Amino acid sequence: MTFALGKDAPTGAKVDKDTGVVTYTPVAGDEGKPVNVTVVVTYSDGTTDNATATINVKAYTTDEVV
Repeated sequence: MTFALGKDAPTGAKVDKDTGVVTYTPVAGDEGKPVNVTVVVTYSDGTTDNATATINVKAYTTDEVV
């Protein structure tokens, strides 16, 4: 099976085509809200499914800077 981003994937989203691991680099305005990343899974017989990875972006505070 292989993995690919869905058509409405947000800017900054990536998916490993072999493992399906989703990564996301937040953009301005994402703080404190969930970001949904749609992933298309394609099976060896050509059929597909959609899965959604929800990434909760934590609000940034200067208190956490080391």
